[in-house]
Amino acid sequence: MSVVANPFDRSELLIAREFHETITGAVDRTDGRAPFKRQVDAWWLAMTIGIQRGSRKPHTNDRVKFVEGTIFGSDPWRITHLQLLGLVWFGPDALAQPSDIVAAANEYANAGFDWVAETVSGQPNRTLAMYNGIADVLDDGD
Repeated sequence: MSVVANPFDRSELLIAREFHETITGAVDRTDGRAPFKRQVDAWWLAMTIGIQRGSRKPHTNDRVKFVEGTIFGSDPWRITHLQLLGLVWFGPDALAQPSDIVAAANEYANAGFDWVAETVSGQPNRTLAMYNGIADVLDDGD
């Protein structure tokens, strides 16, 4: 098994307070009926939606730190993906500044959380709504 160093382990992953309750409600750690197993999964989707839209939204002070970057140790592929994104966003010196990469990722996630929250809010089957919403986003990207 290979070991991936986690340069993001002390970084804070953030959710705007306005979305925190909705996102927390879309996380289900017990029976798998919610669209997300962990908040980091919702954050990751929100980040990818923000990237797909080409939209970054800086956080205000009204935000919630839901976890630290140590969470990426359980999914090492996320570390590699963030590093690759950092190289795209900031160029070849990006890997020396992991805090800049996470700051940008938080801003992309912040720009995507409105979509995630809107997609799952009030839906009887939030997982199906999420899958259908993702399919629509992918269709819009063509």
